[in-house]
Amino acid sequence: MSHAKREGSRGLVSLLMDAPEEAVSDEAASTLGRCCMALMSDLISQWTFDPTTAPDGKALTEGLRQTVEAATRK
Repeated sequence: MSHAKREGSRGLVSLLMDAPEEAVSDEAASTLGRCCMALMSDLISQWTFDPTTAPDGKALTEGLRQTVEAATRK
């Protein structure tokens, strides 16, 4: 991964986890950060090319809520 992408991923993890960037491990930047970057870039593409079908804040929040709920079921 390029240095700029890794640092962007690190910054997203820092924001998400409310932690200083220097506290974000390389592993977290490479996993959680890259996942956030992938989701964000797809969302930007949807808003750019087909804004009428792109999810709004409510839909994104509900989708993330359902994802967390499913991930925490035992």
